[in-house]
Amino acid sequence: MDDKHDARTCPDDDTLRSYALGKLADRQAEAVEEHYFGCDRCWHEIERTVEVRASFDGAPRAGTSTMRRRTLQRLAMAAIVAIAALGLWLWIPPAGDGVILRGGEGALELSVGLTEGTWTAEWPAVPGATSYLLEVTTPDGRSLFSQETLQSKVEVTLPEDTAGVTYWKVQALDAMRQTIERSETIEVSVDP
Repeated sequence: MDDKHDARTCPDDDTLRSYALGKLADRQAEAVEEHYFGCDRCWHEIERTVEVRASFDGAPRAGTSTMRRRTLQRLAMAAIVAIAALGLWLWIPPAGDGVILRGGEGALELSVGLTEGTWTAEWPAVPGATSYLLEVTTPDGRSLFSQETLQSKVEVTLPEDTAGVTYWKVQALDAMRQTIERSETIEVSVDP
């Protein structure tokens, strides 16, 4: 609990007492619970009210255990949701930056990645290649990017309206512009 206290954010004492006595509607009770769990003053006020009531009634402190049980149940549910979200976050690759896809078993291995909003295609140099042809197309074969280069790494700028599935491939060309090696086609999803 937080031992700092700011009276401006605390429910009034009547509301705290009504909560301790179980007289608040669910929505109001939830708002009080969200607050008192982090506020020593309100926590102690509710505890005191429950103790005073128990001393007059001669009844056990059921209110406190019910409140604690409800709070612990909510904390347990929040922990489960947080763990599930973390697991999902770790399991699903990020949609956007940091994506790296590879293809080309036994062929020219093409890697496509997105870092800080920039697409990059990279492949190992091929002995005898004098240039490389990188192509990016849509599923219907429309060209989005095509560049012949001497390098084995290219920054790719796709048209602004590009979204959905794209296909990437690279070919190593000899001095006669004949293909001497090619990558497998990599399917890459582009988010708008």
